[in-house]
Order: sequence, then structure tokens, then C-alpha cells
Amino acid sequence: MMTKLPELTIKFDRFKLLKLILIGFVFFLMGGLFIFKGIEAINEKQSSLKVVSLMGLAVLTYVFSIPNTVVWLKKLIGKNEGLILSEKGFIDRSGSYNYGLISWSDVRSISTYNAAGQDSISVNVLNQDKYREMGGIFNKLIFDFNVKYSGTPIHITSKSLHIDNEGLAKNLSKYFEANKI
Repeated sequence: MMTKLPELTIKFDRFKLLKLILIGFVFFLMGGLFIFKGIEAINEKQSSLKVVSLMGLAVLTYVFSIPNTVVWLKKLIGKNEGLILSEKGFIDRSGSYNYGLISWSDVRSISTYNAAGQDSISVNVLNQDKYREMGGIFNKLIFDFNVKYSGTPIHITSKSLHIDNEGLAKNLSKYFEANKI
């Protein structure tokens, strides 16, 4: 039986976003330090392995910190709605990618998941390929990684939302149970 619940909007937590941006900035500075140390190692004619290691660490630091920091900055200055739950489904804007409206009829199950100490909510969908085709190359890589290690592509965390993970899980489950077909 379907229970009518009002639309629920969970906003971004500006403090959490600022914290994530600050962490990204620290990693950006660390990348600069690795470059500086790499140049210093070149000037001092130190081993090639040390130079390559330092420059490699700089590249990795930048590859992971810059895109994430840009995403969090966009969220900080953009729309305030991080997650919208309704009788039709949900729209999650809290992460790096947005699949649009995910209909409750597409959802098979919702469960909690912990990876590397990060709690998240896993949303198992019926037609995973439909959601894979929505993203660009970077999103497809994340999608494939998520499916390989957790069995589902869609994960929602509270790390940028004005709610804790327990409250997030309860709300998602409540709306799913009330509206599943």
C-alpha cells in the first residue's frame, strides 16, 4: 500500500562543504610541495626514482583533489537542494554526479554500506545500464568501480548534506517503503 508522503528536500550543509573544500585545498598545496621537492631533487641530481615518485605523487594529488574541490565549490555557490525525496523517486545532487530522478519503481533495495570507514547508503537499481549511459567517461569509471566493489552504482552519503547518515538512511527507506510498487 502506498502512503502519501510530502516532498522532502535535504539541503546542503554549507559548513560541511567548506570543510571539504578546505581539505581539497590542503591536498592542492601538498601537490605543490611534491612538485617543489621533485624540482629540488632534480637540481641536486638525486635518483630518478625519487624524482619520478615525487612528480607522480604531485600528479595523483592534483588529479584527485582539483576535480573534487571544483565539484564542492559548485555545490557551495549553486542550488541549495542536495537530495529531494518524493512519491515519484529521488534526485541526488550530493555527490560528484547526478542521475536525475531515480524512480522508486527502478529501486530494488536500499542498504547501508561502509567502504574505507566512509558510511553511505547503497541504492540497488533494476536497470544499472540505464544509469551508466547517463554519465561521461569519468562517471562511467566511478560507476564501474562502484558496481565491482559494492554491487550497485548508486551511493549516497551525508558528507555534504544537512543530515547525518542514520537520518539519511531512515528517510530513504521510509520513502522507498511508502512508494515501492
